[in-house]
Parts: sequence; structure tokens; C-alpha cells
Amino acid sequence: MCLLNRFLSVSNLYEKVRETIKIIYLCVFCRLSGCQVTETGCSFLASSLRSNAASLLKHLDLSYNHPGDLGTRELTDIKEDPDMKLKTLLLDHGGEHRLKPGIKKYGVELKFDETTASKRLILERDRKVRTVKKVEEKPARPENEDRFKRSQVFCVEGLKGLCYWEVEWSGTVCIAAAYKRVGRNWDSSGGLGSNEMSWALYCSRTKCTALHGKTSTQLELPSSQKIAVLLDWEGGILSYYSVSSEKLSLIHTFHAKFTEPLFPAFWFKTGSVTLCEIN
Repeated sequence: MCLLNRFLSVSNLYEKVRETIKIIYLCVFCRLSGCQVTETGCSFLASSLRSNAASLLKHLDLSYNHPGDLGTRELTDIKEDPDMKLKTLLLDHGGEHRLKPGIKKYGVELKFDETTASKRLILERDRKVRTVKKVEEKPARPENEDRFKRSQVFCVEGLKGLCYWEVEWSGTVCIAAAYKRVGRNWDSSGGLGSNEMSWALYCSRTKCTALHGKTSTQLELPSSQKIAVLLDWEGGILSYYSVSSEKLSLIHTFHAKFTEPLFPAFWFKTGSVTLCEIN
């Protein structure tokens, strides 16, 4: 088995592919996950594989790239061709945004889930939540089994795989990730970071704490009020970073064996959270 992890950037794709194509032919397993391979690059790779019947390649991982319609079609045709050796083809989590540099290629687009939002929270479109400032601001939301009693809110989508998102916060908040089955009532089963179903970073101007179950870890204050979160679901890693001048500084990493999709979630004492666009 040969594991190829060579980085193929957009600008030098052809040169790199020409250099490595002979190695790919000799590989049984080739992994190019997250290597910024474009639609044109995938098509070039498909043509090269098609023209070399001696290729030993059986397993090709091109997840987290941008194969496009053409690359997907041509590579899938090879996989389905009984005369070709390729048996496993991974093209999941594709899209043009996978061509972004660094971990931003794993960026996800989040939206707040209004059906989970506490009545003490104001949603400003899909991307900002803040606490009510006056009693008369309190929204009249219907009760449902998903709505939190605490000042908390989930995002719509549960995440697996490699995912990256950024938020800007103010006041006193928790930036969390949780299983959907987190409780909705006032007991500890419903508090983000206070049970085994959620992981949270508590942030205020004077304090920063990592919370999970009965464990709390005091941390240095982040250098910015912009926080990035990187989830490696299969690897069991949830990391928080401070974002300053587009540079990431690690705040804390949780290690766990995740068994369910994780929902980005937030708790508020005061203040707001805004979901950032990943540029």
C-alpha cells in the first residue's frame, strides 16, 4: 500500500501532477484529501488513469476538493469500468470553497435554529443572536420540545467530518458544540458544557474556561473576540482558536470519541454572537 499525501495547489497543479503521476500508478491507495485539487485537475487525473492500463490504483480519496461535474463524472466512469482496477472513490465534501487556503477549506455555513432559541434571545436574521435588553423586547415564540429554557440556541445543522467556523462574541457567552439530545430544561443535562453531551468555551472580558461535564479548565484570555472552531469528528478533536489579523492562536483542544453529529451551540449571560463568513 502506498499513501500519497502530496499537496497539489491550484497554481502549480499540472506540474505537480506530472511529477507524481508515475507514483500514483504504482499506488494501491492514494490519498489527496483536502489538497485543493480543481475540476480541471481531477479531469487531468482521470485522463491519465484511463490512458495507463498498468495502473495499480484501487482506492482514491479526493474528499474535500473541488472535482466539479466533469471531474466527478470522469472519475466515476473509471470506478464503474470493469476493465479498470479502481474500486473505491471518495469525492465527498466537495465544492469550490474547498480551494481556500489552510483550514478555511473546511469552512461550513451555519445558521441559527430559531426553533431552539430561548425566549430571552433575539435573532437578527440567521447570523446574529443577542440577549434581550428590555422586557418588552422579549419575543413571543411558541413552545416546542426543542426550545431551550436556558438562554441558549443551536445552529441548524449537525456536523461530522472536518469542519471549521468562526464567530464574533461580546459580553459573557459560551461557544459550544453539543449532541442534539442535550436537555432543554434548567437542570445540568441542559447546560452547555455541564454534561457529557456538550463541550464549551466560556468567554468573558475577565475569564476564559473550557467546560465539559464535571471538568473545567481555566485558560488565558483570548487575544481577540473573534473565535475559530475546528472540528475533526473522526479524529475526536474539537479545537478553539483566537483569530487576530487572520492569524490563529490555539486556545484549547478537547479530545473525545464523538458518537453523534455535533451542533454548534451558544449560551448567553449577556451580549451577542455573530456567525462570520469564511473569506
